[in-house]
Amino acid sequence: MDFADTLFSVRDAAPADTHSLGAIKYGERMHGCRIAVSDGRTLRYLVAELSEEIIGFACLVPAQPTSWPSMSHLPQIVDLTIREDHRGKGLGTKFIGVMETLTHQAGHNRLFIAVAPERNPRAHRLYARLGYCAIETEPLEDRWEYVDSEGVWRAGVERVIHMRKEPLSPPRES
Repeated sequence: MDFADTLFSVRDAAPADTHSLGAIKYGERMHGCRIAVSDGRTLRYLVAELSEEIIGFACLVPAQPTSWPSMSHLPQIVDLTIREDHRGKGLGTKFIGVMETLTHQAGHNRLFIAVAPERNPRAHRLYARLGYCAIETEPLEDRWEYVDSEGVWRAGVERVIHMRKEPLSPPRES
């Protein structure tokens, strides 16, 4: 399903997208793995395009994927990324709006997102401006892990705040 705005659209990622996604962040292997486990039920791996060029990606996680670490806040947007040369143009806001619409259409009335406010204050401000409210007053440790494009296992800890938007508004009529 595509959500189009004159030049901006969002669609499910496809295997042919791994090279373009890898050029934005992480390398190709991780994107290939995410595309392979994207089943539309527990995980949707989405790409944002501008004039048919991939400029971002995100995981929309409505239910716990069996191959992922346990998640306490679902449905959730994970790893929202907009290519650096396209930030500050409202495209992240449009991308989030599409994911909110998909979430609402799937029968959910709330949506979560985690952000590292110390490392990414710009994203933290964006989410707050869009109506997401912090659940915690102080950042919590969030452990992450993935296999990079060379097959090396990467892991770390980030200090994040979980944010929630509730209720989600029904999609706007066009």
